[in-house]
Amino acid sequence: MNLKIISYIILFSVITSCKGCSRSAQNFQAKKEGRDNSNRENRRRKKRNEETIRPPIVVNDSTSNIKPKKKLIRNEDKIEDLFNTIEGNLMQVEGEVAKHLLALIVDLKEEGKLSRNANQVEQILAVKTHVYENWNYVHDPIREVDTWRSASQTLSMVHKGKYSGDCDDFGILMASFSRQIGLNSRFVGAISKYDAKSGHGWSEFLLPGKNIDKALLAGQDFVKDSDGVWVSLDWFKGNEHFEYSENLKIYTDL
Repeated sequence: MNLKIISYIILFSVITSCKGCSRSAQNFQAKKEGRDNSNRENRRRKKRNEETIRPPIVVNDSTSNIKPKKKLIRNEDKIEDLFNTIEGNLMQVEGEVAKHLLALIVDLKEEGKLSRNANQVEQILAVKTHVYENWNYVHDPIREVDTWRSASQTLSMVHKGKYSGDCDDFGILMASFSRQIGLNSRFVGAISKYDAKSGHGWSEFLLPGKNIDKALLAGQDFVKDSDGVWVSLDWFKGNEHFEYSENLKIYTDL
């Protein structure tokens, strides 16, 4: 009896041990499959990442020396600086001369005194008429030499649309206005052939182009030389203008 009991006990222990081994084997297999699944998922993730990451763009060194084109920067300050910069001593361009003349031409067009497509000659003749109609003759101070003011000085004395000065101030201003719109101009001074104490000054502009439009010269005083036709911007006309012919001097650079 005791022998049978001992046999049963040993058999039960063996069976129990086998079940434990089976469970351990199952657990090991499950862990192994889990690790395999995890490794496969990691490999898939790595592959996806490699497909989504793009290679870096390599810049060709041969283009490194190419410089971008400079952009022209315009602003109100730079334009204001341009207008404040005047060129020339007496006969001047840019600066206040440009500001005043451009505004005057716009006003003359708006008033119908100048056509929209007026050329240089039409512009300067219209400007000369306007300035003369609004000119107040003022004598120079008593000095040993005559007082010649620059264009900008004459413009600085404009009051309520009225200009002031004598003939040389008017002439220098007209010569400057002519140059501002691209016309070649000069200043002329002479003495009256009837009165040696009477002097006068005016400006002339060179008629542009070889083909002379006679209509432009209608009613204008002019002279001819090797350069071409010089049209007078004097406020005197006809005989009064040509009276001043003695000791005549021409100034192209004042």
